[in-house]
Amino acid sequence: MELMAVLAIVGLLSSMAFLRFGGTVYSSTSTAGFVRTLMLDLRQARSRTISTGDDHLVLLSRDAGVVTSYTLYRDTGGGTAVVDRAVTVPEGAVVTAATDQWQFEFDGSLGGGTGAATLVISDSHYAWTITVYRATGGVTCAKVAI
Repeated sequence: MELMAVLAIVGLLSSMAFLRFGGTVYSSTSTAGFVRTLMLDLRQARSRTISTGDDHLVLLSRDAGVVTSYTLYRDTGGGTAVVDRAVTVPEGAVVTAATDQWQFEFDGSLGGGTGAATLVISDSHYAWTITVYRATGGVTCAKVAI
């Protein structure tokens, strides 16, 4: 009887915790996974550029001005070839970027100027800022609650 009472209390506390925190965590999980995938693909583009000597780029695709997906490409000099499948932006996430083309050069640097370039991915609970440093091609990410 005592064991059943303890299990009932634990179950009640668990359901209360899920109702309090679970919705936020669940809705942000797909966006957080998308952010991690995008960061890894940016790093992969840089690494492939250094190892092959061919420029690689991450190209954002837009529909009516809204970013809907991105694809990793290899610039062969005579055109681009798809390296990996298109990754779709999850429902509820918004991607903000000043440029749609994130191309890495032979030395691993991000082309297109100096300083750093940023992508901001947000959902209803969090905002992630991915920063790519142009001189080195290094990729970092910061997450803040909205």
